[in-house]
Amino acid sequence: MKRYLLLGVSVVLCLTLFLLSTEEDTAAEEDTTSVATHKTILIQNVNIVPMTHETILQKRSVLITDGVLEYIGTDDKYQIETADIVIDGSGQYLAPGLQDLHTHLDFMLDRSEPIGQHELKIFLSFGVTTILNQGEFAIPLGDGIEQLKQAIDSGSIPGPKLYTASYVRSPGMGTRLQTVTNKKEAGELVQASKAAGYEVMKVYHGISVESYEGVLEAAEKLNMPVIGHPLMALPLEKTLAMGLDLIAHAESFTYSYFNNEIQYDKIPDAVKTYLKYKPVIATTMVLEEKVSKLWGGDPTVFEHFISGPNMEFVHPTVIDDWRATVLDRWTGGDMDELNKINPFIQTYFKALHAAGAKFVMGTDGPNVIGVPGYGVHEELQYLTSLGLSPFEAIKIATKNAGEFLDEHQLSKIKSGTIEIGNKADLILIKSNPLNDVRNLLQISTVIAGNRLYDEKSIMMMKQQVSEYNANW
Repeated sequence: MKRYLLLGVSVVLCLTLFLLSTEEDTAAEEDTTSVATHKTILIQNVNIVPMTHETILQKRSVLITDGVLEYIGTDDKYQIETADIVIDGSGQYLAPGLQDLHTHLDFMLDRSEPIGQHELKIFLSFGVTTILNQGEFAIPLGDGIEQLKQAIDSGSIPGPKLYTASYVRSPGMGTRLQTVTNKKEAGELVQASKAAGYEVMKVYHGISVESYEGVLEAAEKLNMPVIGHPLMALPLEKTLAMGLDLIAHAESFTYSYFNNEIQYDKIPDAVKTYLKYKPVIATTMVLEEKVSKLWGGDPTVFEHFISGPNMEFVHPTVIDDWRATVLDRWTGGDMDELNKINPFIQTYFKALHAAGAKFVMGTDGPNVIGVPGYGVHEELQYLTSLGLSPFEAIKIATKNAGEFLDEHQLSKIKSGTIEIGNKADLILIKSNPLNDVRNLLQISTVIAGNRLYDEKSIMMMKQQVSEYNANW
């Protein structure tokens, strides 16, 4: 048996720094980073933030066996002699791993493999243990997705558990792939997506009603949840009545219900419409804040964003893409109007929350100036600035997200709360997150099933990525 104090634990990682071979050849060497797996992990004397309800379970022992929570209690000697690793959690807090159910892996999959692997590590290093990829626009259907999921699950690539959505768009919506024009094409795309390994279908607002019907019918037969943007061709209530399991953005109500007009007096009616059907809503509130500031076309705003915290973990080619696409797509608006829109979105978000709307964490990152993983922390801080308590905000990124995955049979083992029988996706942090969500950034250990990343390992992963990016 190996015993480790938490702050001194040293999990063996093979971290290979990528080197540029010549000025002409800038391809990185293959990343062979791996992490040891452990049949049993015992954490002693730790304060648990279970997220089942707002409480702290003080000075508990937690036994993890084969990546599943087997025991939670007060017996400090429980299975101590057979545990592979024993961690002293004195004075620290054990919380569920964070989950981001609106990400895009474009930047990870359409470039050299090492860059994508680095970005997945950054998700993990910020305590994000599960992500839902809501479509990758830059690659053909399924290209590399199954291999990436298998590599993560096997531990050959450190990264969060990955679930994937295939998207459906209409012709004319940019130069994107996977467009459909009718019910037959939509159904065929759903079938092809399922065969390619996708678990979820995502629709965009510009598709026709006929195409939407095709997606819904085929997805239901294949047991695939349908998520995405409410249709522009229908009133919101009709879209929800047809079936939409998750709304991809809270701000979707702006166009789908309020017709892009600021109508505070209609917020109660919008809430009533939502409550008839109650689909889950991904937050993406920081995205809307950034877009509203970018839309005026002032390039100094963009430069301010890309000089923000943790941008050293974003690859330079990703930032180049932001500069080329974000400034083109998200600028040219009337700033007087835009300055009014965001407070309106905040108001109806708070009204939906007060009425019991079920939100899950979504960042839409790293699509629009977002750092993988860190974007979840930005979103949590933003939600508390709107008046949510730390518990309410964290619940969105843990319990609610886990319930969505479980309800739609995406996950084989429940996650999002610390309960016996649940998956051991956990973060060990140095201060109580229920006092301040910023304490979630004080991560000393990430546990992803039966894989453990201690503070030293996390620092090494971050250093590896930042150095690689700096030397690009």
